[in-house]
Amino acid sequence: MRHTILPAFVLLALALCAGCAKDQPDTSEPPPPTKPAPTPAPSKPVSVTGVDWVLTRVGTEAARPEEVKARPRFWLDPSTERRVSGHTGVNSMTGTYELSGGAIQFGPLATTRRASSPELMQQEAAYLSALKKAATAQLTDRGLVLRDAGGATLAEFEAIYTTP
Repeated sequence: MRHTILPAFVLLALALCAGCAKDQPDTSEPPPPTKPAPTPAPSKPVSVTGVDWVLTRVGTEAARPEEVKARPRFWLDPSTERRVSGHTGVNSMTGTYELSGGAIQFGPLATTRRASSPELMQQEAAYLSALKKAATAQLTDRGLVLRDAGGATLAEFEAIYTTP
């Protein structure tokens, strides 16, 4: 009896192993290469509102610091509330705005009162002055340009996030 159980057990074990082998992927040939997903090309924003605008230049000076997350920025609420919110690079800011065609006007802006390095405080003053003097907002291939009533460039921005 011992001789009949052992071969039956061996046959059963081999059958189970063969069944498990069918579940394993065939590794004899490598899978075909997959193409990486195409990266969507950046698109030019179609509106001044609903976009995070990050400062690239104020007057003739490049924005500081180089790290985009730390630069001055603003966002215009596209709702009828016409709220602007953002950061000066040092302080948070909030206020109102009016937009009609290419004309823009910022209302009084409230800011927190933190201090920083003299360079960043000087940039903050120039940034807030540019917002206060802004008369037009022009979308360009490179972003957004705020100009005064005489057409002089006050500040330039790039879009970093758009909201649906």
